[in-house]
Amino acid sequence: MSPSQTREVFFEVRQYGALLKVSAICSQSGTEVFVSGPKSASLAYLKNLAYNKLLLELKAR
Repeated sequence: MSPSQTREVFFEVRQYGALLKVSAICSQSGTEVFVSGPKSASLAYLKNLAYNKLLLELKAR
């Protein structure tokens, strides 16, 4: 994605027991990806991981 193609990304965080599920959703395409990790993991790390996974998914399309 080039800088001229700025997209808004929404994050959703859910806790399932000892796990966190972080979803990243592209506002333009509706593409959604998720990552999961331990509850003790940094939320910023999990959000960054989900964001990068979303970028990879959008490039593959």
